[in-house]
Amino acid sequence: MSLMQPGGAVASSHQTRGATLARIVRHFAATSPALFALFSLGFARIVVNWIVAFARMQRRSRCRMLASTGKRQFDYIIVGGGSSGCALAARLCQDPTASVLLVEAGMPAWRDPRINIPALFGALQRTDLDWQYETTTAKETRERVHFWPRGKVLGGCSSTNAMLYVRGNKEDYNEWESKHGCKGWNFKNILPYFLKSEGCLVDAANVDAGFHSTAGPLKVTRAWNPRKISKLFVKACERVGLGQGPLGSISKANALANDAVPEMGVDYNGKDQYGAGLFYATIVGGERCSAAKAFIAPLVDPASPTYRPNLTVLTGHRAIRLEQSGRKDGKGQLLVDGVVLMKESDVKAGNLTPAHRVVFKANKEVILSCGAVGTPVLLQHSGIGRKADLEKIGIPVVADIPAVGYHMQDHIFVGFMFEDLAKEGYRLNMSGALKALAMYAFNKTGLLQASPCEATAFFNAASEEVLAKGKGRAGPPNTQIHFISGMVPKDVSVKLLRNTMKYSPLDPTKPSALREVECLQFEKEFTDPPSTLRTMTVLPTLLHPLSKGSVSLRSADPLDKPIISPNYLAHQQDMDVLVAGATAMRVVMDEARALAPDAFGREVPDTSIVNEIKRLRGVPEGMQDPALEEAIVRSREYLEEHVRRDAYTVYHPVGTCRMGPKGPETVVGHEDLKVHGFGNLRVADASIMPEITSGNTNAPCIMIGEVCADMISGLF
Repeated sequence: MSLMQPGGAVASSHQTRGATLARIVRHFAATSPALFALFSLGFARIVVNWIVAFARMQRRSRCRMLASTGKRQFDYIIVGGGSSGCALAARLCQDPTASVLLVEAGMPAWRDPRINIPALFGALQRTDLDWQYETTTAKETRERVHFWPRGKVLGGCSSTNAMLYVRGNKEDYNEWESKHGCKGWNFKNILPYFLKSEGCLVDAANVDAGFHSTAGPLKVTRAWNPRKISKLFVKACERVGLGQGPLGSISKANALANDAVPEMGVDYNGKDQYGAGLFYATIVGGERCSAAKAFIAPLVDPASPTYRPNLTVLTGHRAIRLEQSGRKDGKGQLLVDGVVLMKESDVKAGNLTPAHRVVFKANKEVILSCGAVGTPVLLQHSGIGRKADLEKIGIPVVADIPAVGYHMQDHIFVGFMFEDLAKEGYRLNMSGALKALAMYAFNKTGLLQASPCEATAFFNAASEEVLAKGKGRAGPPNTQIHFISGMVPKDVSVKLLRNTMKYSPLDPTKPSALREVECLQFEKEFTDPPSTLRTMTVLPTLLHPLSKGSVSLRSADPLDKPIISPNYLAHQQDMDVLVAGATAMRVVMDEARALAPDAFGREVPDTSIVNEIKRLRGVPEGMQDPALEEAIVRSREYLEEHVRRDAYTVYHPVGTCRMGPKGPETVVGHEDLKVHGFGNLRVADASIMPEITSGNTNAPCIMIGEVCADMISGLF
């Protein structure tokens, strides 16, 4: 029976939903008046804050867009307003005589209040703030298609990520120089650029002297008011000597004394990365400090004393190719004239004719900061890349540079759940969300004010034979642990499975209807732990994969999404390190249970894997044998299958335009970041890394932007 309005009109779906919502609100107010009042006040405060933020945004964006509509020529054009691009733009416009244009396909970060709330970063995926890439099927991860979120917003991934601040290991950069020939990129030379950006707000007692700065615009804190289980995890790592052995592995004989480590654990951004500590994060005052907020926001507000009229930030415009006319400089190097853009609004409306394209000219240079996916894509659409690949899709070759889009590396991790007997971790349900929202609205406390990732550890994990071939603690670690004090329940897991990973363990080429059947089967078999059971998630992470992937064009159409081939686990050693990392993680969690049996419970296994192994071993269906099941969970067979089914990206692709001495394996020069054969085209983002760093990659990306600015100024 239809819901009828007076006069016989059928009520709209909006009206139906409105009536349902009104009933829910009335019920909530009647049954929990105190909580309802708290929530209402909190919601009102959030609305007021958003109105104020919107008013400020209007003032800023109005000025920028007016400035961008007239001028078509700038000294420097930076394509990509991500982490590197924001830092680079802020430094280049310090010269008041230089006109700088920063182009970003997304919108200003301050247009969406969700960005500022740290714990909501996951809600930004699959929105208009995300490029929403997907990979090809990855053979060694059960033919899964992996979802790759990348920030489509001013600030790039620094506006959408988990805000974790990790510089990497000093030997990462020393090896960039010694192993990959990138002279000048050693740790001693690049440390000042980390310090230049960093505005560290951590107490001096919890940082290593000489490795941090308080003066930079990027505000960095360390887990504020961390949960008890996060601190206990760090303590358990210390007690087993994680990362303290001569080879950088576990060594109880080398366990750190209780008084040898600060309360927050080792300073992994300091003199020694090995060991465990609470995460550094780009969060201040309960809000995200993105590269856009740190570097750009103070410069575009006309009411600010730091306002720079020579910086123009053009948002909502997508670069489709470089403008080139075949010009060369006095050294015979090719010169680009500028960049061809399209408005995102025209793309959405289908207005794709040349009349809807606009060209911006560069007097001096064009710098690409579109990231490890966007930068090689833009180069290839401009005829710069592997000749055979370009000819295959009909793009005229301007420069045959085979390495464009290749040598891609990415971190992957795999999650393990453990009981949280202290019930400190978060669980994503409605009552918890309402409480968290109210606490955040009043004084920016509670679950929403921080990243769910509170603790981490760095160490070496593998067989003794493999470890013996490395440098031990004198080299970079191969494993990181992300410790999250919480879990994602079944309904969210299934949504993730269906909408983002397109999990198909049998055949990814099946029609979508059959793939949906498999998702429904997973939904039927997967069960949440009981509602009374709270869990934490521990994720061993592969830091230096030997498997390498690629980014290539699907067609000559610049609006087509690229082909991303991750090639995860193609090299056996990657699997070996992940399995060894998971084994070491279990040693830590066993110690955590011994240290705090009232807080840390048993591992919650993936029963579907256990049942499959039992079936393969010929165990009668339905037969229960706790000892056998525990042995299966502890087996390498279980761990390998868990990795293949559940390992996924940590969102750190790098290396697709790697730097180094000119040759077939590199794209840009280490001494100036200029694309080989070009006199005024540079790249400054994660794509230039010759080798992925030991940890989350946002801080290194900002450092790269800082270095590029000094290269252009002749100071590096």
